[in-house]
Amino acid sequence: LGLLLCSGPLWASMTDDAQPAAAEAETSPVVTGTVKDPDGTPLPGATAWVRVEDHNPLNKHQKPDEWRAPVAVTTDEKGHFSAVLDSTGPFRLFFTHPAHAPAGYGPPVESGATIEFTFGPAHSFAGHVLDRAGEPVANADVIACAGDAPNYGIEACLRTRSDNEGAYRFERLAKGHVTLQAWAPGHTLSDATAFGLPLETDDPLPEALVLGPGAEVSGSVTDDGGKPLAGVQVYYMTDRVRLGTARGVHDTRPLVAIFTNDEGEFDFRGVPAGEPLKMVAAATDRRVAQSDGLTLEAGSVISGVTIVQDRAASVIVHLVDRDEQPIRSLEVLWLPTKEGAAERNT
Repeated sequence: LGLLLCSGPLWASMTDDAQPAAAEAETSPVVTGTVKDPDGTPLPGATAWVRVEDHNPLNKHQKPDEWRAPVAVTTDEKGHFSAVLDSTGPFRLFFTHPAHAPAGYGPPVESGATIEFTFGPAHSFAGHVLDRAGEPVANADVIACAGDAPNYGIEACLRTRSDNEGAYRFERLAKGHVTLQAWAPGHTLSDATAFGLPLETDDPLPEALVLGPGAEVSGSVTDDGGKPLAGVQVYYMTDRVRLGTARGVHDTRPLVAIFTNDEGEFDFRGVPAGEPLKMVAAATDRRVAQSDGLTLEAGSVISGVTIVQDRAASVIVHLVDRDEQPIRSLEVLWLPTKEGAAERNT
């Protein structure tokens, strides 16, 4: 699934009445369109999420001032929407509505495009949240993300809570790829479980979402001068989950990535308890940095963790062919290590 963008902490914003936080737009490139229900009737009150196709802040070919948060706009009484963005695109779109299954619009579109989107039929799915002893976990927060919904933030995913028997159910899931994840206070995040809908008769049912003992960690990311750094991705690293590895069977990183807010603060819920770990901060133009080692007790809440990131120097390399004709220009980052040497990352 890669590194996915969210404008705030994954579980800190888990509320039933949360509203989409649209990014402010300053210039005029526009994507417009009409949203319809499954019967083809124009649909007011739908949310159109629009993002730059490649907006991952860890993409080394993308300048920090090119990062763009998704824009969220609401359709009018005729089902029309108009999104003004401060980028030339191309753009990806995703659509949500309280009565219909969230889904993405197929291909990327260019600035100035006018599209039509129709919500498809909804599918249901039910499951359970358990602890490692096999006991049900009540009041666990469960999210279901269709397709690339995590790229638009937690508000583009569906949310529910488990009952006293640990059971949960979603009624508005779109056909196609769905990913589930759960969390409850005092527990870790569950592994992210992915499957396709609708399930066929002979398809194996996804396993229960299992939560281990966990804790909460909050803190801040600063530069070496103490200035808070906004928009830095924060995650944890243990002996089981290492920096740069692909999502694995025992990888409980959040389905939607956690970034620092404007004050450089982060709030990470569902961190594993009982094993040594470090909090990690990563950004395009800075050295990947770690906190001091932590070993957390189950149910504990740790605050004041500080991660300090050094800035990376960079040079521009121009590639030419044998006739000295330009091919491409690349930015090469030189990341300072703690010893003051240079480590090259291209």
